[in-house]
Amino acid sequence: MTPPLTGNMSLPLRIQRDIAVNVTINQFIWPALDMSTAFFGSNYTKQRFSQIDQPLWMGYKRIILDLYWNSSHWQLCPTLNCSFTFTDYVLALNRYLLSTEVTTDPTQTNLITLILNLHNNNNNSAVTTDLSSIILKSVSPFRIYTPSNLTLDRVNATLLVHASDLKWPPLLYIIKQKVQLLIGFGDTSLSQDSVTVSSHDKALIFGQHALSNTVEHYNCQQDPTSWSFVRDAQVPFTFNTSSDLVRCGYSPVFTHSTSSSDILSTIWSWEIDQPDSEDGAKRCASINQSTGRWITSDCADTLRVACRLATDVDQWVLTDTAYNYDRSLTACPSNYIFDIPRQPRQNLYLLQAMQNANLSHGEKGQVEYLGLIKTSVVAGVIILLLVSIFTWVKCARLWRNRNSKARKAMVKAMLSRREYVTVPVKLIFRYRI
Repeated sequence: MTPPLTGNMSLPLRIQRDIAVNVTINQFIWPALDMSTAFFGSNYTKQRFSQIDQPLWMGYKRIILDLYWNSSHWQLCPTLNCSFTFTDYVLALNRYLLSTEVTTDPTQTNLITLILNLHNNNNNSAVTTDLSSIILKSVSPFRIYTPSNLTLDRVNATLLVHASDLKWPPLLYIIKQKVQLLIGFGDTSLSQDSVTVSSHDKALIFGQHALSNTVEHYNCQQDPTSWSFVRDAQVPFTFNTSSDLVRCGYSPVFTHSTSSSDILSTIWSWEIDQPDSEDGAKRCASINQSTGRWITSDCADTLRVACRLATDVDQWVLTDTAYNYDRSLTACPSNYIFDIPRQPRQNLYLLQAMQNANLSHGEKGQVEYLGLIKTSVVAGVIILLLVSIFTWVKCARLWRNRNSKARKAMVKAMLSRREYVTVPVKLIFRYRI
């Protein structure tokens, strides 16, 4: 299937993935879709099932899937007579994984999280899960990050040297391992003791709510916790409400729609229709102060430089002086580095640093700007005077030389006439004497 993402959406999403590869996966932004409510609704038709991998190509990286046990198999629809099984979905999922693996399409590769909500349609009988055998028949175990992998990585913490939180590996580590899938249990009927998870499934699938901390309300004043998601169960997200919670570091769970604007609202870095390279003319990025989003800029432009404290990813300052990109590399003060926000929360802190810098240094900056103009004007006047003096001296010298030549010519002519006339006179005079 051809990805339906437009170029203006796929490129920013890919950039966000690339700049955040050192962010631990539990702090990453994962746009989530509830398949039962936002994709199927009441439309459990053959045509709809033929598009079952469409949300993955749209950009959703977390799929919430409801499974219903019906006597002998796990199916995707709640009705008794349903021919679409969990096996059908795993086959479609594997096709997507094969199409986007690192060796096939590195621009599309990413980590997909599959959350399984289990329901027992046979309430009068208990069931023991056997989901791992269904999954491993279609998906290679090497593509799946399991609880045992996490346990081993936490013991060998040196493998996660780029992680800020050693509880979970960073995305870069996952991609290097060529892992593409993470599976966990969500809401189940475990509380009713009607579904028991087998030991094989526990080795492959993370426990209930281990990969999610979903709420319906969030507080932007507080840092989000691990695997923080916000569900639009009460009120459907608008573009603005979804963008706001993403900017605060939360991942949205869409339960009402699957439009492209949903994914567009999760782009926290670039402005809409950005980046605009203009045939490669603009290769740098700057921040729109009013929105905090990025726009492309000419690397020769002089702007104030964003500097991050080397020991704290959330502490940002701006230089008092504007520099172009080349000089920005060494413009930051001691203990700070020229850097880029790698997750939306950091971008929010940088925006706040920009606003604080304008409040505290706005007048100073204006004075410096006016002083720069004044200095430039004075320098221009001095240069003009020097040029004028030089021109006057040069012209005066030329004028003197010209007059001197004229006088010399006149004197020479007078002397020549004098020699021609007086000599005979002298001779005559002498002669008379």
